[in-house]
Amino acid sequence: DLIGTYWIEYMSLLLFVGLLFFSLFIYKNDQKNRTNVFKNTKVLLLIFYFGILFSVLFSLLIETKNYTNESWQVIFHKDLLLETMNSTKFGSVWIIQLLLLIILANSLYMAWRSEQKSSFYWWLSPLLMGIFLLISKAFIGHASMQNEFLPIFFDTIHLLAVSIWLGGLIGISYILPKT
Repeated sequence: DLIGTYWIEYMSLLLFVGLLFFSLFIYKNDQKNRTNVFKNTKVLLLIFYFGILFSVLFSLLIETKNYTNESWQVIFHKDLLLETMNSTKFGSVWIIQLLLLIILANSLYMAWRSEQKSSFYWWLSPLLMGIFLLISKAFIGHASMQNEFLPIFFDTIHLLAVSIWLGGLIGISYILPKT
């Protein structure tokens, strides 16, 4: 349960951020190309967004199950979910992730609905929200066990580097053949 959910979350998040990074900074940056790129990647970005959303929501249930050592039938109780959110570091980060996902959904909506769909700045906001989500993962990952700045910082750099690499691969294999 836990590994599958985290696998979906990490892959969706890394590919989301990486594809946006590739589209904004690596691929040809004139307005005509950017409009085509974001039109061509809309479906992928939505799949990655919903993968992140699903896994973040489901991770609360999994963490509640791990935190309380209860069965699946019991963990849906409101008090147990609230206890996980209020009494664990995961819960605090989970609330922040949920808020970031709401802002990210709004940013994506505004970027796609904007009159200036090709504007660099409309797409920078979803990229920054994705990067903040990556940073939040570093605060609940293995690097956060020591509660020191340096491991969390290096985990964030590591996640960002993997994201740029995977996004470049997706961009090369998905965007370039269409242009």
